[in-house]
Amino acid sequence: MPPKFPPKIRKFDFGCEKRKKKKILDELTQSQSGALDKFIIKEPQISVENQNVDVETIENMEENANVNANLDVENVDAENVDNTNDNGEDINIFDSSVWDSLESRMIDLLAIKGPKRDLSMVKGPKDKSSRHFTNNLYTRVLPNGEKCDRDWLVYSKKLDILKIFFGVVQRIYTIFANSTKRWQILKDNVKWLTPKSLSSTRWESHVDSVKAIKTQISDFREALLEVSEKDLDSKIRSEAKSLATNELGDFEFLMSIIIWFDILSVINVVSKLLQSRDMVIDVAMEKIKRLISFFKKYRETGFKNALNYATKIALELNIDLVFPQRRIIRRKRQFDESLNTPQTELSEEESFRVDYFLYLVDQAIVSLNKRFEQYQQYESVFGFLITSQNLQSLDNATLESCCSHFEKALKHNEQCDIDGKELCVELKFLRDMLPIVNIGPIDILRYLKGMDFFPNTLIAYRILLTIPVIVASAERSFSKLKLLKSYLRSTILLERLNGLALIAIENDLLENIQYEDLIEEFASKNARRETFFK
Repeated sequence: MPPKFPPKIRKFDFGCEKRKKKKILDELTQSQSGALDKFIIKEPQISVENQNVDVETIENMEENANVNANLDVENVDAENVDNTNDNGEDINIFDSSVWDSLESRMIDLLAIKGPKRDLSMVKGPKDKSSRHFTNNLYTRVLPNGEKCDRDWLVYSKKLDILKIFFGVVQRIYTIFANSTKRWQILKDNVKWLTPKSLSSTRWESHVDSVKAIKTQISDFREALLEVSEKDLDSKIRSEAKSLATNELGDFEFLMSIIIWFDILSVINVVSKLLQSRDMVIDVAMEKIKRLISFFKKYRETGFKNALNYATKIALELNIDLVFPQRRIIRRKRQFDESLNTPQTELSEEESFRVDYFLYLVDQAIVSLNKRFEQYQQYESVFGFLITSQNLQSLDNATLESCCSHFEKALKHNEQCDIDGKELCVELKFLRDMLPIVNIGPIDILRYLKGMDFFPNTLIAYRILLTIPVIVASAERSFSKLKLLKSYLRSTILLERLNGLALIAIENDLLENIQYEDLIEEFASKNARRETFFK
């Protein structure tokens, strides 16, 4: 009997099976055709054979459509001109660098019109990682090969310009700090201030770095030229020579470092004053207000003063008094624009003033105005409690309205820590008892602690003094925690971490504590401890 072999397993289908599968797919495709028609609004089409519309009527409709389109364009242009904030300042809503500071109505207008791109930009400058922006990023290629436009991806030249400046400052520090020999060359040439590394949290490091280069720019050039001659690494020699000749020998960089030093110096002084422990809201508002007025004056006269000072330094260092000439980008005219309309072309100096100087100052003013508005919100609630002079200057009707508003601001889920009517009665007695000399909230709270018949007022002043003017103390706490919980203490418990953090933060109080008294008090609570600690 011949052996039985297992049946052969076919790898491919028969022809009839293929035809059945194809028939099923065709039926499924035919059944799904037109399924999306209900989601698409189709415009009515007029067939050429059956149309009975007059040719003149069509021409009139086209003319009316063109007129309406031109009117729409004019309206859009008019809206662009009238983009002003509450302070009366003109803001370009299509500039991506100011999107964070836009008001709600401007955001709605931007959402309706959509962003605008500078299509003349092909490649942006490289960053420290040798990467740059290209216009190819505007389009995203999906896995199925379809191209999708990224509507809200916009490139900002202004933000790149600011990053390049501090990139040069960091490169100057890095080239000396990475080698002890190069650092010694720096110390031999620079006798006063040395550069500092830039920090993302400590803005004072930016001031120190800019100040060192600004006041000793000739010494830094000599040090870089000496590194370019004596260093053994060819890459370091090339970079040092490039920094000495191209960056420190450029009039535009000289102007930038003077402008940045003026801005950062003023902000650093006010920032240190705001970080003091006894800072209150009214003093902080006055400092911010003065800083805003300074920048408004600096916007008018700062560029001319910086140009005169940079010219004086450039003549001493034999630097050419010219701004680098860049390629003029000409915008393509649209079909409805007049050929007689002249295109505005700015000079190199005016372009630097508009795109760099004014942008920096305007950003500072916008940020300070936002901070000032936040302080004004607190002042509207706590303003009548800040000083004794404010409290004594109010009449009874105004005082009652302030106390009522104060109660509403602190109310949460129909619960409040104070009673507005009782607070008003207490403040009427308190303002007659306070001295004539103007005192602050801390002195008023100390005065209230000696009395037991101002409960609502005592709570109100405690809430006022617990509101942080700035977040510097919280940032210091996180900095201490980062130092305490290192990789060597990765398994530390929360109770021990809180204790160590409290000791580190309140170090001033810890230095005045007598350890012997604490040990005796701890040992006196247990008889076994007394024998152990003796």
